[in-house]
Amino acid sequence: MKYLITIILFCCSLVMVGQKERSFIREGIALYKEGKYAEANKKYDEALKINPTSVEAKFNKADALYQLKKYEDAQKLYQQVADLSADKNIKAKAYHNMGNTFLKTEKYQESVDAYKKSLRLNPNDKDTKYNLSYAKNKLKQQNDKNKNDQNKNDKNKDDKNQNKDNKPGDDKKKNEEQNKKENEGKDGDPKKQEDQKKTQPQKAKISKEQADQILKSLEGEEKKLQQRLLLQKTKVKKHKVDKDW
Repeated sequence: MKYLITIILFCCSLVMVGQKERSFIREGIALYKEGKYAEANKKYDEALKINPTSVEAKFNKADALYQLKKYEDAQKLYQQVADLSADKNIKAKAYHNMGNTFLKTEKYQESVDAYKKSLRLNPNDKDTKYNLSYAKNKLKQQNDKNKNDQNKNDKNKDDKNQNKDNKPGDDKKKNEEQNKKENEGKDGDPKKQEDQKKTQPQKAKISKEQADQILKSLEGEEKKLQQRLLLQKTKVKKHKVDKDW
């Protein structure tokens, strides 16, 4: 009789605990519908204190965290729900919502994987199909962008390495060598030019006395020339015949 009473009291206690857990969950749902997500989250925490493995409390808490933009925390709880629940429909919803959290954080590959898991459990869910298509498109855009960025980075690295190989002053040196070759093509070999200068006749240098003597000699010759010209003119006059009519 004593053991029977103990069993009855234990069962009543479990019922009361279960009712209290349900009460917190119902209060949380009501607050959630009013958009009071933080308050709702607290109610779900109270329910989880009573029953830490409550799938319903975890699922609803994850929804509240999602609305509070705590996506990573929500994702972890959705994963716990998927692991704990034996109901395929609940598991499919958990994976669907998990995909949404990954989508919000731009983890598109993880989002695609989550939606695929949801569809394996519920192949006819149109919302999940739509979300999967959207996530695939975003993943493609992300991959294309990453590929383009990688190509730009590789090109920039090649340009930097090429510039690094060209030592400072190399361009200046190349220009000087080019100009030197062009000048050599126009003016010839500088060494040959120098040799030509050496072989050219040099002007003779004379002293002042020598210059004076040369000048006097030239003046004497000029006088002799003038005297000869004068003598020739006189002879012409003597032999000239005037013609009269």
